[in-house]
Amino acid sequence: MPLQKLKRKCEAETTLTTISQLLKCGLLGNNTSWIPKPQPACNQHCYLFTVDHGDVILMHQRNSSDAKLIPIKAEAYEPSKFAIDKIGTSDGIILPGGRVRHGSELNVTCRPGYELAQPEFPVTTCNDGVWTVRSKCVPASCATRPPVAKGARVRFYSRKHKSKARYECFPGYVLQIDENRMREQFPTEDTNDPKGTIRCLYGRWVGVPVYCEPTHCPRLVVSSLVDVELKIPRFASPSTSSEPVQGTFAHFRCPRGYHILGPRFSMCHNGSWTPPAQPQCQQSTHDVIPVEWLFRIP
Repeated sequence: MPLQKLKRKCEAETTLTTISQLLKCGLLGNNTSWIPKPQPACNQHCYLFTVDHGDVILMHQRNSSDAKLIPIKAEAYEPSKFAIDKIGTSDGIILPGGRVRHGSELNVTCRPGYELAQPEFPVTTCNDGVWTVRSKCVPASCATRPPVAKGARVRFYSRKHKSKARYECFPGYVLQIDENRMREQFPTEDTNDPKGTIRCLYGRWVGVPVYCEPTHCPRLVVSSLVDVELKIPRFASPSTSSEPVQGTFAHFRCPRGYHILGPRFSMCHNGSWTPPAQPQCQQSTHDVIPVEWLFRIP
């Protein structure tokens, strides 16, 4: 009597791709063949791994009612003598030697300050002895631009870990340290960054916060006849100084019967008045009208 059933066995450290080990002899079209087709293969197991600065979760049948999540802890992972009991009850999910079967899935998440080197692949799958992605946690990039500093522009070319950003004051402003917003200095390899330079470290912009303070111009000293109207820029912050700030606009006027000698307007820029403000009022006079103009006969 011909053999009708066959039991497929796999070598050590491999697992059959199907639950059933039996092959049946049957008709496939007009030919006799072993069923199922294609025939199940023996796939190699994968060794579990841990990730520095990350957490690894073994997801067993995650889309079924028998789903289990098993944390893989670094302190329990010893490739030479993997102890299943340290991980917890695995019910045969984790094999001796710290291995898992073909098709097993690991979900990797990174701890604060780190991100996956391939963030689009948080899940890696055991594929015939090889993980589809060997996950790795690397220092995180900064998710946002460098913080805004009043009166300054910021120049930066990357948001990756260790990238630098530099603040530059607009003309007429001076760089100052913002004592009210001092941030904790993150340990760096280079602590000699100049004032106004910050860097992205582990997902955060860190460094000494700065702002740009407007320069002041000396108070205008003019003659008593000159009336000065100062227009302070709308963006100027309240100041305790009596000196005009950057961007202040001065308009000079004279009383009736007088006129201005020199510019009628001046602006505070970079600590000085432009054009130089030295206005004077001079009495207006007119040439004597010729007598013949008064008695001209048509």
